[in-house]
Amino acid sequence: MKNQPFFRAYPLNNWNIVTIVGYTLFSVGLLFYYLFANQPKVGILPVYLMFTQLGLYFFQYRAIRNVYVYTFWFMVGIAHLVTAYYIAHDPELYFLCGLPTNTIVMVLLLQILRFASLKLQGKEFVAADKRSFDMFKERKITWTDRLLFFVYFVCWIFGFKFFSVYSAKYLLNPIWLH
Repeated sequence: MKNQPFFRAYPLNNWNIVTIVGYTLFSVGLLFYYLFANQPKVGILPVYLMFTQLGLYFFQYRAIRNVYVYTFWFMVGIAHLVTAYYIAHDPELYFLCGLPTNTIVMVLLLQILRFASLKLQGKEFVAADKRSFDMFKERKITWTDRLLFFVYFVCWIFGFKFFSVYSAKYLLNPIWLH
């Protein structure tokens, strides 16, 4: 572990391909729904955004070690920032613009937690839950893993609150225009 670089590039496995293609197709479908449907626009958007951010932790914590997968999720975070800008200008969705803003922060936080796990315990970051092993049966969960989960979850909740308050304000009137 000590001799390996922090970011490693290796071929995508089936799980990576399924999640990237599936997420992309679902996102494009949702985009077309919001652009062309004549129904209320709120619908599934909050669930989609929250599942993305929690899904990163629970289902992509291992995959995000690959620089290619990390780059994909970082681009998703940027796409969510662009989305936040557009929904801040939509009266029906204005109150949701903090949700997509939080995605890129959570993607970056995963790497910070991964770095912390490597420094604190010399082991790769895994998702903690109530079982004694992580989801992929990679290794046994430690108290540090539970602490890092707590940090991720608190930042996720705090991010919603923080970005919900400030995102719309600054997306509608950017700081550089003041």
